Amino acid sequence: MPVICIKTLPLNRPIKINEVLRKLNLKVSEDTGIEANQIWSYWQFIERHLYAVGDSTAAAIQPTSHSPIIEITGFEGKSHAMIELLMRSIAGVISQVLEIEITNIFITYNEVRSGRVFDGGEVVREK
Repeated sequence: MPVICIKTLPLNRPIKINEVLRKLNLKVSEDTGIEANQIWSYWQFIERHLYAVGDSTAAAIQPTSHSPIIEITGFEGKSHAMIELLMRSIAGVISQVLEIEITNIFITYNEVRSGRVFDGGEVVREK
């Protein structure tokens, strides 16, 4: 684990999202040492004009506003340094792929506690 959810307005140009997600997982694995098969990611689109920043909505992703919203869910126990590395790695890939400033990316890291995750047919507990 981590599970990475990326939410954006529609894109301004065609991009193969499946290839972006594969690239993201591999880069995060390389940067953090987390095994690639333990990194899950998915992309959700926000409908046109259903994302407001102040009093402004947009039809598509913008280079300096209406940031991609990225939520990471991870199992408890990661160090602050590891969480920061994970967020920076994701931000770098998304900035490059979407051709937007890294300052226009919003990421949160949400930690789940031992006994509050079900995976692989069982409740996952801290080892």
